[in-house]
Amino acid sequence: MKKVLISGLGGSLFPYLHEKLEDEYELYYVDLDSELSKLYPKYNFFKAPAVLEDSYEKFITDLIEENKIDIYIPLLEDEIKKTHQVK
Repeated sequence: MKKVLISGLGGSLFPYLHEKLEDEYELYYVDLDSELSKLYPKYNFFKAPAVLEDSYEKFITDLIEENKIDIYIPLLEDEIKKTHQVK
């Protein structure tokens, strides 16, 4: 099963994407808000630094490598701009 990393767990697209992907992919999520781990305790959730922090790109890159993520879906505009070159 392929692994998908989705950012913006608290965003408006999250419920739709989760519903559409959960049966076919192993899902991982990142968000700045650590309280989301309490709302979704069964999800593979990682608290991320703020998108505009210098450490964000390394955080995402390391997370992708450590968890062998196949697909990364950034949902925030600033994140898309910052991480468009993350491999």
